[in-house]
Amino acid sequence: MEIHEGTKPKSKFWKLNRLQGWKLATLIAVIISLGLMLVILVTSSGNDSPSPTSPDTDSYSELKKCSKSDSITLQNEDPPTVFDSLTEMEMVAVRDYLLYQTGLLLKPIEKATVDSSYIYQMGLSLPNKADVLNHIDGNSQKPERRAKVVLARGDLNPPQMQEWIVFPLPKPTSHVLYKNPSYQRDPIPLSAKMVDKVEDKVLKEILRREMQKAEHVLKGSYGVGYHDCLGTEGCLTFFDIKPAGFASGERKSWWWAMRDFEGFYLFPVGLQVRTNHEGTNTSAWTLDRVFYNNTLFYSVEEWIAAYDNGIHRYIDPVPNKRERQYATYNRRGPLPLDPPLQGPRVYEPQGRRYNISGSKVKYLEWDFHIHNQGSSGIRVYDVRFRNERIAYEISLQEAAVMYGGWDPLMSTANYMDASWNLAAEAFELVPGVDCPENAVYFDTWSYFNTHGPKRMKNSYCVFEHNTGIPLRRHHGYNYHDGRYTYYGGMVDYVLVVRFAATVWNYDYIFDYIFHQNGVVECRASATGYVQATHFNTEDARYGHKIAPRVLAGIHTHLFNYKVDVDVLGTANRFYTYDIETESRSDLPWYQGYQKDQPRFTKNLKQTEWQAAIQYKFENPKYYVFRSNQTNAYGTPRGFRFQLNGMAKQVVPPRTGAEPGLSWSRYQIAITKRKDEEDSSTSLYSQCDPVNPVVNFESYVQDDENIVDEDLVAWVTLGKHHIPHSEDAPSTATTGNQLTFLLLPYNYFDEDASLASIDGVVIRPKSGYQGATVDSNGRNGYMTCAPLQLNLTSYGDINS
Repeated sequence: MEIHEGTKPKSKFWKLNRLQGWKLATLIAVIISLGLMLVILVTSSGNDSPSPTSPDTDSYSELKKCSKSDSITLQNEDPPTVFDSLTEMEMVAVRDYLLYQTGLLLKPIEKATVDSSYIYQMGLSLPNKADVLNHIDGNSQKPERRAKVVLARGDLNPPQMQEWIVFPLPKPTSHVLYKNPSYQRDPIPLSAKMVDKVEDKVLKEILRREMQKAEHVLKGSYGVGYHDCLGTEGCLTFFDIKPAGFASGERKSWWWAMRDFEGFYLFPVGLQVRTNHEGTNTSAWTLDRVFYNNTLFYSVEEWIAAYDNGIHRYIDPVPNKRERQYATYNRRGPLPLDPPLQGPRVYEPQGRRYNISGSKVKYLEWDFHIHNQGSSGIRVYDVRFRNERIAYEISLQEAAVMYGGWDPLMSTANYMDASWNLAAEAFELVPGVDCPENAVYFDTWSYFNTHGPKRMKNSYCVFEHNTGIPLRRHHGYNYHDGRYTYYGGMVDYVLVVRFAATVWNYDYIFDYIFHQNGVVECRASATGYVQATHFNTEDARYGHKIAPRVLAGIHTHLFNYKVDVDVLGTANRFYTYDIETESRSDLPWYQGYQKDQPRFTKNLKQTEWQAAIQYKFENPKYYVFRSNQTNAYGTPRGFRFQLNGMAKQVVPPRTGAEPGLSWSRYQIAITKRKDEEDSSTSLYSQCDPVNPVVNFESYVQDDENIVDEDLVAWVTLGKHHIPHSEDAPSTATTGNQLTFLLLPYNYFDEDASLASIDGVVIRPKSGYQGATVDSNGRNGYMTCAPLQLNLTSYGDINS
């Protein structure tokens, strides 16, 4: 993977406002005076009072700019590590090798038809965990590097999807058909595939042909047409809804029309149509339903006839420029600060405190590898703290949204975004907005719905930052006179691995956060545009208006993660510490009274069914992974899960699209690890959720023993969202951030962050004449100056 960082500065960092120069000079004089007073009052243990710049320079302007490449190796290791994603050259080699295999009858995707054979998706095939551990923990040879390639085989009878393992890399010579034992379907029907560019091309032509018949209806109703609407403001555009039907194997997609303005998601016009595209004979595909003015028609001809007869006519005028503003990000409203001033910025005054070499990251006491997996994006492997592995894998599995409503759009929509390939939707991040400008930005390579590797520029970032709240602190004071006796605290500096995926309307920001006390935090944040429909009284029960003729409806966001926990090895146990109320009247110091108080019971879960947890607020509990080793106090060492974002799945089990996300029935589920049970979902779940290829429920149905076994936790986060007017133009991340944490639990003998250099202890000197400050050898010198933010190269394909 290649790495890009912020643009080099083109001008000086500070530009002073001359009109406020005298104010700034006065402020500087005051600051200098206060600083001299502090020098007299406060001394640091072993350090003089910190200077704002390096002792070798006299002013800020003499500092060198902070390096963009210190501690960073730009390319994958050669040869790649076992966790490295496929390189561009490997993808090309695999593609070219397969195209020469005459028995597969492959065509380049640009020349493919629905009834032909072509490459659909490609990614790394990870070796079995046991082989990886033997290699990275022992002295065994590195497992052979392989690719997993998904083929669309419309040429076969029945039409199907196939998965092939191609090896060895980087120069493949062999390929073998892969059949995952956990899959519930064999063969995998072609109808389970997402609509790709091969199919979309045919469907768009059907839409153009049928809408041309109804051009006078479109222009009479909306002021514009569709099939030849070029260069006209507010042209109609169509997008399809998933899943494509309510029965397994059905392929009947609803499309809804909107005006092609900026923020077009918020300009639905109330026209929805359905295409029937079952089978591989595209000449039999039709447009067989039209929903117009809240009325259902069974053909385009029936719709046109009704309109021509003056029945159900509707006019939705083209919004003017002012009316279109509500869907844009343009600033509007009262100016909160005049003149505008920059907000706080993040930079490393003495350089980076982490190292990156290819996919491997080292941050203080943390080590891990970053991997880009096509369907679900960025994940981390071999996560270690103080060189002890705490997790083999932490990965996002699925991001799903389930809608409710009346019209075809809102009542059909249920999205499973891993099928859309999150890695292919991870577009360029903006320095200073999406990530701090000092972050390291990485390119990735995607092979999905394309003939070759696609470079995703700056698609994820790594940065260290201050969370803005102490990791821990205490102000000790004398209760009698109120004077402080000491202060102890520590800044919560963390390392963040972030990627963002824009899956059509919604933007998701996914973070892996590493704290200095041995805690790993995973966070999913939702933003972007809500899915909107044209207002009607029936749908009003499901949402709120966000514009005069636009309604956004209720939906539930659900995220599933896989955490392969290894606490001091792979033989672990899972407990719930069940918190309950006890009533005691036998305490001698409470004679004559009853004391109601909390207590907890340790409950060892023996089997997978016992460990499939549906959270009940009346039965709170801790979720604890334990090893058979103990800390200094004889307590088993472990880690626990804390879930800060749960939502009940309100769709009943085994109804509608729910089987495709049966993992959402549980807030956390623990299973015995199996290499074949590598994911809770599949890239086929979106288009056949009724009879899914991967049914997570089967992972727990076999009810295997989980005592002293290699265990995996499947964690579900969720949030119900009833949109409101403030969701225009887009949903804010505030209030829409869901997290879970993996926390040490009796793993250490004390707080692991006590080893950090970021703590500070302040104690008063005798008579409170100054203070002694222990900052662990840190000084306040700035040895480099931050780079200037420049966004003019954003989106430049040549940069």
